[in-house]
Amino acid sequence: MKKSFVILKQEKINQHGFIFPYVAFASVVVIMTLISAVALLHNQQLETYQYYEQLKLDTLLQMGKEQLQTEQHAWDKSCPAPWKYTYPSGTTTIRCEQIIDGVFTATFTMETNSGTTVNKLVNFKLDSP
Repeated sequence: MKKSFVILKQEKINQHGFIFPYVAFASVVVIMTLISAVALLHNQQLETYQYYEQLKLDTLLQMGKEQLQTEQHAWDKSCPAPWKYTYPSGTTTIRCEQIIDGVFTATFTMETNSGTTVNKLVNFKLDSP
């Protein structure tokens, strides 16, 4: 008869040398490890996608604000009509809320090409022409 491992007891080994409980335990551990690795990969991919979308939205906000400031005209106390700017990564729509003492308050609606939409209220000081 074959010599068995010191850690394996004689009762756990059948006549053919097959060790079912240990193989089953090892299989469960391997399967659980694979499932958790796939779940972690999926979560990281989703997080990366959301981070990329947030980066595009921040870029749209900055580009819209900068373009609005460079194209500003002599606005009076009333708010002009909304502006819509189209960029390679999406569109930005700017609606004026109010102008008080040279402080421009506007709602920026940014939409990326993949369909993510965000509204943001922004205050900034208008430069005197």
